[in-house]
Amino acid sequence: KLYLHNTPHCIAAFLGNLHGVHYVHEALSIDIIKDIVEGVVAELLHALKLSTDYNHVFMESYAEKEVKRFSNNLLFDPINRVAREPIRKLLPSGRLLGALRMTLLQGVIPNNLLRGIVSALHYRDHNDNDYKILKLIKYMGVPAFLYHYCGLDPNSIEANIIGSNYNDISKEIIP
Repeated sequence: KLYLHNTPHCIAAFLGNLHGVHYVHEALSIDIIKDIVEGVVAELLHALKLSTDYNHVFMESYAEKEVKRFSNNLLFDPINRVAREPIRKLLPSGRLLGALRMTLLQGVIPNNLLRGIVSALHYRDHNDNDYKILKLIKYMGVPAFLYHYCGLDPNSIEANIIGSNYNDISKEIIP
């Protein structure tokens, strides 16, 4: 559930926030967001298939069901609820950096997952307690921020891959 539900769910919300929508289903109606979320699911499925003995058919059907559910326009799942507290979601064992570590350990190139992580670092909601902290990235730099606020070793592969791709991905995902 952590990786096949929580990870793509919050990434859809972070990307939706960047696009100024209020609900997850609205985010998934935007082609680039849907493509990224589906790409995240594919990357996670690949890594999970390599790292676990779980039934592959079940994982695939569960993941497909979850993305369809996120897209359901009857749910009205608020972006600010799903995306709240992004720093917690960026802890090394959490739904974003934990997923990144898993994909990297399995040799899966996490292009879409990185887009989701960078979108979390750009999350802006004045009512969220993490808002003021996230604004410090531009002063501290990404590796220092990830170390001080998320506990990620600045010399780790995860910190390096996020830091080295942050600017290019930011240009790509911010409308």
